[in-house]
Amino acid sequence: MLTVRRCKNDAPLRAGSQPTFAVLPTQFLAFIYVPTRGHDKRGLSRLRNGDITTGLTGVPGVWVDRFPFYKYTKNCDEFAGDKFLCDPTDCAENIPDKTCAQLIEEYPDDMWSRPTLFQDRSLFSNTTYTLKRIVLGDGSKHPVFWDEFMRHMTKHEKECPWWDLFGKWCEVVGSHEGEKEMQSYRSDDWCSRKHNAVWGWHLLGC
Repeated sequence: MLTVRRCKNDAPLRAGSQPTFAVLPTQFLAFIYVPTRGHDKRGLSRLRNGDITTGLTGVPGVWVDRFPFYKYTKNCDEFAGDKFLCDPTDCAENIPDKTCAQLIEEYPDDMWSRPTLFQDRSLFSNTTYTLKRIVLGDGSKHPVFWDEFMRHMTKHEKECPWWDLFGKWCEVVGSHEGEKEMQSYRSDDWCSRKHNAVWGWHLLGC
């Protein structure tokens, strides 16, 4: 099912039953579940790279090639084969008091680069974002990335003139950290996810 929820200032996620990683690019946010630290000896803390399965490889116009991911290390660009796939200098844009090198050293199991690679016939260009752990294995907040996530989820209240249909002359009158709404899925069934995400999709089948 598709639900809309708000993030609160306390960490509401429980390891093992809820997503524990946030995707924190500049203008996009989603949750992805991966094993937490100490959850499994074969978990992501011991992996250097991998792939995520996707049903988008055959979707006309989209035609995804791969969803790989690479663990941030000081030389992740070397084993990834390209700096675009994993840039060890680009993971601290929204944390002004830390460099990427410092984050990699202090939190070596908490960041992965997640490129989206499209086929040549796709209408889209390759892109990448960073997966960051926001909740630790014991359910507590991450000491750095939880606060970054909450800032990312700031809701801005605006007042707009009645005639401003496009919001160009709106004024921000208040900001509330962590109050922005987001969508999350509670099912891995592709058919159910499409039906819940797009109104009327159930009429087209799966």
